Amino acid sequence: MPEATSDHSGPSAVSGIGRRELESLLKFVDARICAEGCDNTVKHTEHWAEANDVGWAQLLAGLTEYGAYCDCEIVARIAPFFDAA
Repeated sequence: MPEATSDHSGPSAVSGIGRRELESLLKFVDARICAEGCDNTVKHTEHWAEANDVGWAQLLAGLTEYGAYCDCEIVARIAPFFDAA
């Protein structure tokens, strides 16, 4: 599994998206999960990718490298990198 960078800035990129985009993704997905719950899919993440013109296949591949296979796992596995910063 990929590790946080040594300066604790979190993943500097997941499949080519940078830190700001990751933060935007996490906020969006977390809000959608709070409103609708997680249905064990990545529909909220995919919606964010489409709305932000981010290549879906590449993003999904990068997130699964972190063990994030559904929306709630994306938040659970990526957000701690930002909490540690």
